[in-house]
Amino acid sequence: MYSDYGYYDDGPTAVQSSGRDVSYCRRRFKSYDVRSGTYLGRDGKRHRCP
Repeated sequence: MYSDYGYYDDGPTAVQSSGRDVSYCRRRFKSYDVRSGTYLGRDGKRHRCP
């Protein structure tokens, strides 16, 4: 994905999370994706959780 700042952003990368982190993020964010460890923010971008 091309960024407005003139460089390429590969997007979110896979992260390892503990079971507690995953449970928390799943409860907190409906858009949480376990594989990437991210959720879709109100700004339309994916963010890491926690």
